Amino acid sequence: MDKVELSPEMIKHEILDTIRVLIEFFRNPIVGMQQLPDWPWAKLVFLTGAFSATCGLLSGILAGDLLTIINGFIAFPVATLLMLAIFSGLFYYIFLFFYRQELPYKKIFQHLVFASLPAQALSTIAHFIPPITLLGVAVTLLLLIVGFSSNFSIPRKPLIKLMSGLFLIYVLIWIGNSISFHHRKEELRKLHKPKAAEEILRKEFAD
Repeated sequence: MDKVELSPEMIKHEILDTIRVLIEFFRNPIVGMQQLPDWPWAKLVFLTGAFSATCGLLSGILAGDLLTIINGFIAFPVATLLMLAIFSGLFYYIFLFFYRQELPYKKIFQHLVFASLPAQALSTIAHFIPPITLLGVAVTLLLLIVGFSSNFSIPRKPLIKLMSGLFLIYVLIWIGNSISFHHRKEELRKLHKPKAAEEILRKEFAD
């Protein structure tokens, strides 16, 4: 069982070590996925929560919206952890039933944590460039191919097919959501436009 030291010195050391690993990872994510650190659960959760909270906060600040800032700092880390946990379980059963390999759930989760870091970083500017989300997902899937093939000895060709299929599904969902959002935005604009015109007419008649 993982043991967590709560002394101030140990906490400071763990934070500095996490920052160092992050810097090295972003310098070369490909090599980083091939040489993942063997961290305990507490550290993996801390990294995910702290990094996603930072990205969510920065995204809200850049968007200039208080609600987005609050949601980004509080809701985004929770949603990220939940998403990583669900997809780790998905990959666990995919590898178990289709690849006949029972891989440690923690190791799969660890791969998803690091592979998702570039996508989270790119999400900070998704408000201004929505399609950047697609690039983030593509990078994440590419890093998972590198990590799974290097550390679990899974053939790359099946992995490429699997990740390509997942990316296609995500693209279709993203396009559907984008179209739906555009329609809702247009409907709201049409609803508010007559009200604005009515207010102008009222002011004219009042004068």
